[in-house]
Amino acid sequence: MKNFLLFWTANLIFFSHILLGAFYLIGWYFSEIQTIYFILMSLWIGSWIFLGYCPLSKLEFSLRRQYDESIDENREILQYYIEKIFKYKVPSKIIIKA
Repeated sequence: MKNFLLFWTANLIFFSHILLGAFYLIGWYFSEIQTIYFILMSLWIGSWIFLGYCPLSKLEFSLRRQYDESIDENREILQYYIEKIFKYKVPSKIIIKA
């Protein structure tokens, strides 16, 4: 039961991550939500400047690691999902690290 909850919580964070990314792409266009857009964009940029990573990615990988010990918490999210979905091993030198 614990693994089931960890799995679905990690997936919920993943889909929230996708929605947040889509919001970053189109949120600037709508004047009604520009304040929220700029606040979230500032938090995102600040997390990369001060933490060096995205907290959502770290949380998702931390949850996934609890039910699958083969997952590296320090991997880049794009690298992980390209390998998982397309079965293509992305060389580490291609991924730009902060």
